[in-house]
Amino acid sequence: MLRSIEALTPKRYILTIFCAALFMRLAVVFTVGQLYGLDMYEPYIISQNIIGGHGFAMHWPYESFDSARYQFMQTQPPPYVTTFMPPLVPYFYSGYFMIFGVGTGALQALLIMQAVIGALLPLLLFGATRSAFGESAGRWAGIICVLYLPVAMTAVTLSGAVLYAPMFVGVVWSAIRVYKRFDTLGFILLGVTSGLLSLLRSEFYYIFFVLVAAIIVAWGRKYPAAARIRAIAFCCMAFALATGWWTVRNYREFGRFIPVTGHPWREIWRGYNPHSSGSGTGANHFKIWENKVEFAHITRALDSIDYDAHFEGHADKIYKREVIGYVQAQPGSALWLAFKKVVMLWTIDVYYEKARHPLYVIPSLAVFALCSAGLYYLLRRKEYRALWPLWGALFVCYTGVFVLTYVLPRYQSFIYPAFFPLGGYACAVWLSRNGKNRMNTLPE
Repeated sequence: MLRSIEALTPKRYILTIFCAALFMRLAVVFTVGQLYGLDMYEPYIISQNIIGGHGFAMHWPYESFDSARYQFMQTQPPPYVTTFMPPLVPYFYSGYFMIFGVGTGALQALLIMQAVIGALLPLLLFGATRSAFGESAGRWAGIICVLYLPVAMTAVTLSGAVLYAPMFVGVVWSAIRVYKRFDTLGFILLGVTSGLLSLLRSEFYYIFFVLVAAIIVAWGRKYPAAARIRAIAFCCMAFALATGWWTVRNYREFGRFIPVTGHPWREIWRGYNPHSSGSGTGANHFKIWENKVEFAHITRALDSIDYDAHFEGHADKIYKREVIGYVQAQPGSALWLAFKKVVMLWTIDVYYEKARHPLYVIPSLAVFALCSAGLYYLLRRKEYRALWPLWGALFVCYTGVFVLTYVLPRYQSFIYPAFFPLGGYACAVWLSRNGKNRMNTLPE
């Protein structure tokens, strides 16, 4: 197998891993992913409101006790536009549905298109990893991606997860270029890809600035101060141009600064309440949603708010009080939840039934071990040591994000690929030590 991988020309390697990744995703589409639970995903709901002429809008996801409000929420379009989630995924789906419709055939074709998009991920990983660690590491990163089954499952949901990982790898690739080449185009690409990822996953809006700080730390005094300032300015300007239109829209609609989304405390509440397990699913399959009888007091509080453009802002304050009250009343439980989230994020979400399947457990633990080994070797090798702030910052930031919120396997499927270059590097190092790696492991 090793010799076969080495013998492939770059073009044949790319074609091989693309076809393998596409085959896996199409197999998932036609066996286990048949159009289930569409109404569960907010991007689909918002896309339907866009198509219906109601704008970027959705009803708040709770079942009102007020009969008149409940009836209105079931039968009428939302009376206000929303900041419930970032814009790109709903706009992506609404554009597709406007062209192809929402029939069974169109939805099946959408899943096939998502399979094709997902099959591009190993190619991006090959390119990003090769730019950092050389040909051998790049090839193994692509293979790891093909073999990591959980990321293939993103092809069969309408949550937008299939778009997150390719953009995240694009950010990593741009950051590698910035570390190595210090060119204007690299900084612009980093700003643009980071901005687009922020409009897919809102937490990255803030992680971008940590990433920029990590790059500055890695540079040290390697470049003149004026050049560093100019480079960061280009990067931040590109980021602002990519995200600014949405922030301006939010300010015009709601009269306050909302970079991407405007309900952070609801997500934190789902991870910190008396019934939370640290996962989106609680013990005994208990779902952390407002429509549970255990959270009736939250529903009553939401019912007391006027259902208008200011509803989301006022609603988030209710969740904020819930979180602070819980943490103050049970600090020990809150710390235990935080610890469990860290462990589950980087290993297995033990509360999510499907994630306990061997096809999830084995790949997840394997890639964690590989990427950990890659980070270790990164710190040991002087020629690559300057890259450690990149993955170190991403590891710390995403650990922090999910310590604050909650864990689901779907989130691992877009976070893990950003670390696959480290796994590919670890494979290249091991093969080189065993004398089985004939390829250059150094960057071109």
